[in-house]
Amino acid sequence: MVIDPLDAQTAAGAPIKGRLAYHEETEGLEVDARTTMDIPPLFTMLNILNHGELDRIRCTAPPTLSARGAVALSTTKSTITNQLSGKVSLPAGSILNFEAREMTADFTLAGHHARFSNVRGTSRNGGAITGDITFDFPDYAATATVFRTAMHLNDVALEEISHAFNVTNARAGQVSGEIQLGGPTHGRTIEHLSGEGHVNIRDGVINRMQLFAGLTDYLSRTIPGISSLVNQSSGSMDFTIRDSVLHTDNLLLEGDIFSISARGTYNIAADKLDFTIRANIFKQKTIAGRITSLVTLPFTRLLLEFKVFGSLENPDWSYVNIIEKITEGLSGKAESADTSAPP
Repeated sequence: MVIDPLDAQTAAGAPIKGRLAYHEETEGLEVDARTTMDIPPLFTMLNILNHGELDRIRCTAPPTLSARGAVALSTTKSTITNQLSGKVSLPAGSILNFEAREMTADFTLAGHHARFSNVRGTSRNGGAITGDITFDFPDYAATATVFRTAMHLNDVALEEISHAFNVTNARAGQVSGEIQLGGPTHGRTIEHLSGEGHVNIRDGVINRMQLFAGLTDYLSRTIPGISSLVNQSSGSMDFTIRDSVLHTDNLLLEGDIFSISARGTYNIAADKLDFTIRANIFKQKTIAGRITSLVTLPFTRLLLEFKVFGSLENPDWSYVNIIEKITEGLSGKAESADTSAPP
């Protein structure tokens, strides 16, 4: 049975145009169609992916889709597998809890895999997003669906990225970089998240962030007036994520006076920090008139190291006396040398 041309609309008024051909011998449907309608009712009509396999893609405005290929109408009787390709345009919605605008992509559906490639769009605040995302759903089992994505970000607000990871308190800064992520889409997505990447941050003044309140408090107590100069506005890091635990060895935040380096882990699901952070004075370009009073500071105040635990909202900063560490290290070596020396 062939419907050509197809020119219809759904009960909700969504237009569907194109061509349909039903093949009884294969229990398959040949599709060449275009429509603007919500994804769930479309998949229900085609009897594909209607058990929640792609429910992490959410539309707040109906997308426009064009598709061509074949659809297996029965999982038991069809002698073909789903083979569709086309294009999708999403005016507004979210993918994996990340809000996006004016997003376009090519897509392919082959058996138990769906891939969206050449993805382009903008974040809520205007940052650029490109990349691809793949969903695998073994035997069309929605609860077994996993995803893999590779993204390039350009000036995406840090606050928006935090929200995607269920971190809802305010974050300052614009993020650019390459990020790869993967994990299950149902149930414990954050708990089993894995990935890696490199990011750069600009306009992230740390004295506006609760995370660095411990540093600015310490500086205001020990070096009067210096806390107002803690204006780190750029940063970078490489990172890996395994089962929700982010690890980095080279987090760097830079400003006019301070350079702050850090290494450690952050458990995203549990919201637990375990970092060693060091602040170095005179690391970046300086303005002589602003630092004249600093040159006479004791050496101990120019080497600042902290252990940071707790959560992003309530971090616990503990000062580590580097001079004591050095002294203890030298004492330990001296004692070791004494005990090994011949009588």
